[in-house]
Amino acid sequence: RGVLYVDDINLLDEETANILLNVVTEGEVLVEREGLSLRYPCKPLLIATFNPDEGELRDHLLDRISVALSADAQPLELSQRVDAVES
Repeated sequence: RGVLYVDDINLLDEETANILLNVVTEGEVLVEREGLSLRYPCKPLLIATFNPDEGELRDHLLDRISVALSADAQPLELSQRVDAVES
């Protein structure tokens, strides 16, 4: 399983974002070049960043994100970290 890293995912145009989501959702990628089309299995772990000051994250992208971390979050106490893991 590979890792697909996308920087500033909120700045992708809609077509590129849809292609990216299809690859992650369907588990395969379609590669087309010079009249040839090939499908390859592809189940990447998607890791992405976004800066809310540069634009909103589209709802259809936000729906597919399972974990979101904030760079300006306050540190958690040990008991809060344990609660987060157990829930």
